[in-house]
Amino acid sequence: MHIYKFSLYLLTLILSTNMLVAQTADEIINKTLENMGGTTKLNAIKTITQEGKVDMGQGREAPIKRYIIPNKALRNEFSLQGQTMVTTIEGNAGWAIRPFGGNKNAEPLPEEDVKTTQFEWDITGGLLNYAQNGSTAEYLGTDDFEGTDVYVVRLTLKTGQIIYHYIDTETYQTLKKVTKVKLGDKEQRNEETYSNFEKTDYGIVVPHSIGEQVTITKTLINQPIDDNLFKMPAKK
Repeated sequence: MHIYKFSLYLLTLILSTNMLVAQTADEIINKTLENMGGTTKLNAIKTITQEGKVDMGQGREAPIKRYIIPNKALRNEFSLQGQTMVTTIEGNAGWAIRPFGGNKNAEPLPEEDVKTTQFEWDITGGLLNYAQNGSTAEYLGTDDFEGTDVYVVRLTLKTGQIIYHYIDTETYQTLKKVTKVKLGDKEQRNEETYSNFEKTDYGIVVPHSIGEQVTITKTLINQPIDDNLFKMPAKK
């Protein structure tokens, strides 16, 4: 009888703890999205256009551009010495132009490159409408990121891909994201850090520094984007 009561108590405790964790994860995610500008504004985003630069060292800079249709398409441009490298994802396929190796024609992207690049077309890192999109979220506790206390939230997408968010406990800004993608029997890990958060004219807050080299100088929301930018050009 005592064993039964103890087992029942233990089961109740486990269920209560799981509910608390789920609620805590949702609370953190909701505050993070609110800090970014709120779900109404975020859901109303149809296009994102960004410009910036990459610090190449020794006083050299390379301009970059990014065109995003959230969760649908992405185009990155990197220009250097009169040539532009292009990486484009649309749906589950993509292509790239890599002229620095001497090839100025567009070539299809391997599946693993598509999977690892798709994360970039969601500025919330999968947090917006995560449950409706078939993802699950878990609160893993707190950690230290470069002297700042952060919440660690693990987001598991329905595809099996994983995104770890390291969120400032005071500002609710994502300071670091770690993504893990399974590629056959291997797993690829990518990490990005974020700082210099600023509000755009549209009213959402985005980081203007990514890592130590990338600076975003302009972010435009819901500006027209030509669909042809995502179409693979014919060979020259």
